[in-house]
Order: sequence, then structure tokens, then C-alpha cells
Amino acid sequence: MKTLNKSILMFLTGFVFFACEDDSLTDCVEGRVIGYISCLNLNVTQVLSHNGIGKTTDWMGETYDNIVQIPGGRIPDGEIFFRFRIYSEERDGGFSNLICPANIAPLPVPKIVLIEYSVENCP
Repeated sequence: MKTLNKSILMFLTGFVFFACEDDSLTDCVEGRVIGYISCLNLNVTQVLSHNGIGKTTDWMGETYDNIVQIPGGRIPDGEIFFRFRIYSEERDGGFSNLICPANIAPLPVPKIVLIEYSVENCP
């Protein structure tokens, strides 16, 4: 009986520590909003303090490194501080369901979803 109780206790302890943790959430990241695609409802953002999230792409005639798209409403151009999670089509598909002219398409860069953001300092 003691072995069974220990096993159950270890399982529950492990469950609490690992199941409740969301590995997709990040610490505060610094970025710069460089544009907005209104018909797709996407902010084009250069991530400044966290490498490996975005991709290099051209935007408005210039090449930028570490670019991501952030759906869900216009954010003013300029510096922002934010926490995010990776975009999931299943979970977040309703963010950008608008119709665009044929000459406008999403950029070939990852989408992220903001958990919280600030234009002044880390939230």
C-alpha cells in the first residue's frame, strides 16, 4: 500500500510541475513594429532581443532580419515590449480572416500571438 501511495504522490507532483507549465510562453521580448497589413489584420514586427523567432524578409523595399507577423489589431509603429506564444491555426484562426486584393499576401514569416505588450517597458 505504501508503494501505491508513493507512486500516486510522485505522479501528482510531476503532473503539477509539468502539466501546468506552458513552454510556449516567453520572457519579455523587445521588438519594433515596422508596418501593418490592414486587410490581413497583421502587424509586421522586427524582433530585436530574441533571435531565432522570425525570418529575414523584404518589407516596403528594405530587408529586415528576424521578422514576425502579429495578428489581432493594429499596434502603433515603433518600439514595443511583449510576451508571446506561437500562433496556432486551430486556436487562433479567427485573427486574420479578412479578404485582401490579389496582390497582397501574408509575408513568408512566422506568426506569433501577443500575451501582453507595452510601448514603455516590459509588461
